[in-house]
Amino acid sequence: MVGYNDKLQQGLDQALTNIEQGRAAFESTGIPDTMNKINELLGQLNALNPS
Repeated sequence: MVGYNDKLQQGLDQALTNIEQGRAAFESTGIPDTMNKINELLGQLNALNPS
């Protein structure tokens, strides 16, 4: 999770830079892929502890 958090932070930093420079915010930031991986990991964790 820490690694995904770091990667997500880097993507958010890049998105902010892109916005400041007038470019598309999420173009090549990796944010969507990182969020998908986090959601997959959460799904796996939830499967370990069914309610």
